[in-house]
Amino acid sequence: MTTHPFLSDDYHIRWSTLTPDRVENDMKQGIALAEAKLEAIRKLDTAKVTLENTFLALESATEELGRGWGRLNHLDSVLEDDALEDALNKVLLAVSAFYSSISLDAEIWASLKAFRDSDAAKQMSDLQKRFVENALNVHNPYGEKHEERTNWLPEDAKLTPNAEIGFF
Repeated sequence: MTTHPFLSDDYHIRWSTLTPDRVENDMKQGIALAEAKLEAIRKLDTAKVTLENTFLALESATEELGRGWGRLNHLDSVLEDDALEDALNKVLLAVSAFYSSISLDAEIWASLKAFRDSDAAKQMSDLQKRFVENALNVHNPYGEKHEERTNWLPEDAKLTPNAEIGFF
């Protein structure tokens, strides 16, 4: 059995191991793993930036945390479990603050911009160029139509009138 079941990348999810007593430790571990990957992006030598060690590394930096957070929120939505809800609420601020901090991190942006301005970036395919520009300019690397970005939300979800980002 994995030490951090919420973060496990096993194909078959062992739902019985995703218990409230594991939430805090797993989310802390997910943040720590993501932070280590982000630190590698921050510390890049601008002469050695590539698409893989900047944009694609950023794309995958929060994979474990995202997996764990998604599983936790899924369980919270399908179970009536006060202990699970309490565990989620206990880590909610830390996880939200962590995710929010990424787009405000000047060192990460410096690495991304260094690649965008590099000779290697000029050799990218048109699709890669669009990915990079969308990520930098509108924080939307896949170029989803803005008016369709909230289609996945339930009908009763309420967003502020000019919301740019929707968290779940």
